[in-house]
Amino acid sequence: MGHINENGCSSYTMFEERIPVWLGEGDPPKVKEFFGAPHYRFMNKFYVSNAELDRLSMDEVISLCRARDKYSASIGSPNDKVKAIFRSVTEGLSPLAVVEIGAGSRPLYDGKATSFMYLVLDADFESLSDCDGEKAEFSGDSSSVDVAGGSIDLILAVFVFQFEVYESQVKEVSRILSKEGVLLANVYRRTQKSRLQLIDVFRRNGLTVRAEADPQNLCRDHEYWIVSKCEAAEERVLKLLTNSIQRV
Repeated sequence: MGHINENGCSSYTMFEERIPVWLGEGDPPKVKEFFGAPHYRFMNKFYVSNAELDRLSMDEVISLCRARDKYSASIGSPNDKVKAIFRSVTEGLSPLAVVEIGAGSRPLYDGKATSFMYLVLDADFESLSDCDGEKAEFSGDSSSVDVAGGSIDLILAVFVFQFEVYESQVKEVSRILSKEGVLLANVYRRTQKSRLQLIDVFRRNGLTVRAEADPQNLCRDHEYWIVSKCEAAEERVLKLLTNSIQRV
């Protein structure tokens, strides 16, 4: 990692040779050229090679998430709010087995302090090094999870679905989710076309998706997705989610 001096960009640094990071005061430009190519502002601090985050390569996503972790002050209240809402929903469901996708170095729970089986997954396995409990890599290239089919009551994904979700991952979600189990995720910064394409991937793999607009509008085009195999489970989670949004 080093300072970028090209074109006088001394207020930026390059993280892992992939992610330009703004180090100055105020808001940087929404689009800026780095090394001959346009980059697009993300979270008011980072720059990525494509405005549509689900089109980023896996390597760029991993570097971006590591940069967010290093510059953790940039992870603000929307992230904390969604985590609190998801914890509230989890408490209401009282699940026996929970999986968190994209947990990184800041999972929802301390693995030693949960009353349920808790497995954390991430495309960047190194990011899970400080997490207690069970953990595994979960990416487009490594999407197999070592749990029995139909054994997971709840899958959580906090600020993950803005990136590419691979069909191999969706297939595994469908395999491990119990008949009355639910995947709860939040979605933002996806185009409408991209959202519909991802919903179609879930449907092809035996899952239904209920997309609910965020009444608090925590961030741009923010939705909550309830993914399930069972309408009754979907309705139960929707009720808990609605109450949690109002209360948290």
